Amino acid sequence: MKQAIRIFIAFALILSLFTGAVSAIGDGQGTKQGKGDGTGIPLDDDGDGIPNRDDPDFEKTYQNQDNMNDDDGDGIPNGQDEDYVPLEDGTQVQDKNMNTLKNQVNSMKQENAGLGEEKGIANANAGIEGLKSMNQYSESTTSQKVSQIANSFEQKYQNALSAEEQINQRSGFSKFFFGGDEKLADSLNGLVNENRQLIQDLTKQLDEATEEEKAFIQEQIAALRSECDRLESVANEESRRKGIFDWW
Repeated sequence: MKQAIRIFIAFALILSLFTGAVSAIGDGQGTKQGKGDGTGIPLDDDGDGIPNRDDPDFEKTYQNQDNMNDDDGDGIPNGQDEDYVPLEDGTQVQDKNMNTLKNQVNSMKQENAGLGEEKGIANANAGIEGLKSMNQYSESTTSQKVSQIANSFEQKYQNALSAEEQINQRSGFSKFFFGGDEKLADSLNGLVNENRQLIQDLTKQLDEATEEEKAFIQEQIAALRSECDRLESVANEESRRKGIFDWW
């Protein structure tokens, strides 16, 4: 009888150990795959309401952390941002206001920081895009006018960049013998002057702008003026360039 009891107790202990091991393995696999934390609740590392396995911004790292997207560019990850409201498909409902637009443009400019000589062009383009989009983030009359002016500025700015590229592509032979291309220089200077006038038009809109609109417009104007100064310098340098034939 005692022998039977000993066998039963040993069997029960072995069964208990085996069951615990299987459970531990199952929980470990579930966590690694982002299926749960042992409670049956799907893991959601960034707290955005989308389980890791279904979250487009989930990225496994050595910490198994979400890379935490920041859709409105305010520096607060989606899962911690009280402004973030995910839809059923995982996209966000954005409150389109001037602060959101400012954050988006500033984020683009931060990405341009390491571009070197192209930084000014990239920042100007970011500013132009921001000004063009103002009518989508503000219903004021000022925002509508600013968007129209920005569209005109972009057209002339792209033409100015094209003129600059033609100047830069001139051969050393042409520059050595014939000097600068007066026609290209005059064309570039003309476009720069037209855009300076458009900057003046933007400046006039500040009188009727809200404080948020005013701060945003002024920030972009600074980038546009800087580019006008740079392009004017390119045009003047081309105009002053002398070739051998100019001395005859």
